[in-house]
Amino acid sequence: MDLIEIGKVGRAHGLKGEFRLTYYNLSLEDFFVYKKIFLKGPTDKITSFSVEQAKKYKKGIIVKLKGIETREEAKKYINSPVMVSEDALPPLKEGEYYVKDLIGMDVISVSGKFIGKLKDVMILPNYDLYIINYNEYEFYLPAIKDIIVKIDERQRKIFVNPPEGLLSNGSL
Repeated sequence: MDLIEIGKVGRAHGLKGEFRLTYYNLSLEDFFVYKKIFLKGPTDKITSFSVEQAKKYKKGIIVKLKGIETREEAKKYINSPVMVSEDALPPLKEGEYYVKDLIGMDVISVSGKFIGKLKDVMILPNYDLYIINYNEYEFYLPAIKDIIVKIDERQRKIFVNPPEGLLSNGSL
């Protein structure tokens, strides 16, 4: 079974084993369909938990898992990746992509120049940041409409309009 990281455990909340969850999806409602999640514990062992309760809290989610009953137990998982099985992921809407599907795509400028491969995506509060590798160079592109022009899943290419000056140093 393939596991996909969907968030990260934040700090403990209350006394009964609840914790804050940093959820990578912009739509918090999508989290509430998960009945089972997986956490990587302090020894890197991955454990399956049933979701007992999940509720919106400010800009995030508070989660209570069956088997984590105290604040101290919840603290053991702080910063742990939160994962689900790939087949539990909700269907995508038009123009949405899973990060796992974007990794490794060629990044091409609108002028047709190869500028690298997508290495990773950094999830930030206001926008995602694409981490691009070109030979030994690594640089970042904000994943915003003005810069990410088109994603072609079939050809595995991301077409971009890079900010002025990014490609002018002669290294690309």
